[in-house]
Amino acid sequence: MCRSLCFIIGLSFFFSLKAQIAPVSFENDELSLKTRFDSIMAFFEDSLKTDGMTKLTSDLAGILANAGSFDYPFDSLKLIGKIKSPDNAFRIFTWNIF
Repeated sequence: MCRSLCFIIGLSFFFSLKAQIAPVSFENDELSLKTRFDSIMAFFEDSLKTDGMTKLTSDLAGILANAGSFDYPFDSLKLIGKIKSPDNAFRIFTWNIF
């Protein structure tokens, strides 16, 4: 009986801590993307731009996989176009580096 009670208390404590994890900070992610994009635009060689874009695309996909990212505007990414569908079903990001 005591073991069961300790297990239930421990389990509820674990889930209460998990519920208090801070939400994703999209401001930091946005700054990271902006910095990476700015550095890519400074490259002259196409191979460096391509490598940088591969990393940027991977980073962006990881950020967009987080809950709440759909509603975050990413306003500081001026050279990246962002279009939302009229019904808010999807959003398109587009850019040109060459």
